[in-house]
Amino acid sequence: MRNKLFESDSFYFFLTFFLVYAGSNTLFAQVVLSTQISIVLIALVLFALFITKNRLHAVRTAIFSAVILVSIIAISAFLNADADNFFGEMIIVLKILCGLMLFSCFDRVRIMRMFSVTIVIIAAASLIITFLFPLFSLEKLFPTIINSSGIRFYNCFLSLKIDSYGFYSMRNYGIFSEPAVYCFYLLIASFSTLFFFPPSAKKFFSLVLLSVTLFTTFSPIGLLGAFVFTLLAMVDMVSAGNMTQLRKAGLVLLMMIIGAFVILILTNQSVFDMAISKSDLSTGSGQGRLESIYYDLAYWSRHPVFGGSLKTLNIVTNQLGFNTSTTGSMLLSFGVFFGGLATALQFISVKFFTFGRSRMTTAIIFTVFILAINNHSYIQNDWYWYFTFAGICGGFDRQ
Repeated sequence: MRNKLFESDSFYFFLTFFLVYAGSNTLFAQVVLSTQISIVLIALVLFALFITKNRLHAVRTAIFSAVILVSIIAISAFLNADADNFFGEMIIVLKILCGLMLFSCFDRVRIMRMFSVTIVIIAAASLIITFLFPLFSLEKLFPTIINSSGIRFYNCFLSLKIDSYGFYSMRNYGIFSEPAVYCFYLLIASFSTLFFFPPSAKKFFSLVLLSVTLFTTFSPIGLLGAFVFTLLAMVDMVSAGNMTQLRKAGLVLLMMIIGAFVILILTNQSVFDMAISKSDLSTGSGQGRLESIYYDLAYWSRHPVFGGSLKTLNIVTNQLGFNTSTTGSMLLSFGVFFGGLATALQFISVKFFTFGRSRMTTAIIFTVFILAINNHSYIQNDWYWYFTFAGICGGFDRQ
């Protein structure tokens, strides 16, 4: 009876929904639960499931990889006498172990499918709440929540609505602390939908919904992802000879371009000025992202093997006021072996996602992924580490 429960689609859905909703970078986890409670709660749930499962999928390579990553964190903290950041380093250790436990216990393809379903539900809700609720002031019926920067949001449960006017009010946050973080989740859901679902009208609708939602984050990587996944979906349709859905996808792409021009006119270019400024390396956020990578690599060069621990990462973050590079943060904190191994595991995950596809497709997806994780620091994010272990746990079998 217990095994049947664990193998049911309902269980997979509720587990995945819980891991997304209570996980890192959601305002629910940060403000309502608190980050500490969220981390402990997820770790306890996954550990309880781990010890009750009769059949585990972990391979020795996955366990060995996790042991190496955790050992490097411990060595780095010891060499840098970093007792002050013990809790922060334990967060990363727990996230690594949670990634290993999740895909050791459960079918990774089904988990990623349910992740897609979860994000599609959030995407649909966020589009309605972000763009339709304000027409009737419906968001004001919901309680407010304030993030660490003092910005107020209406907590509509399946999405947040920022309490702001002008172009900021048009950015889609989903349930997350920033549109860039929402963009990361939407990209992973797009990977899963494109590669783990058979061709169908439902898959086509989900990809369209995810692409449109990516577009509404007005994040540079979101805009890129929206067009990349629409084009990849069209390539899939050509390969399958499905010309009807191909025409529909072409229509969606055309509507997105038209929508871009409409928003450009309605907002007097402010939304797109903001999005473009984030990718402009000479000014604004774009320059900040470049500085983040530069400072990370400069400090990493002082401790190239085992890094400078989170102590050095905090120094750089305090100097800049932010840190937006996950790869840079890993190298800076824990050195070349940690950063290299984590990146290699992520490439294996991309290969698993794109199994049976061309090398060009794999290269495109991996490039989009690397750009996404260097648009924000995800070194302490749950799903960053879940994705990292998705490919290595259980080999390359596909269902």
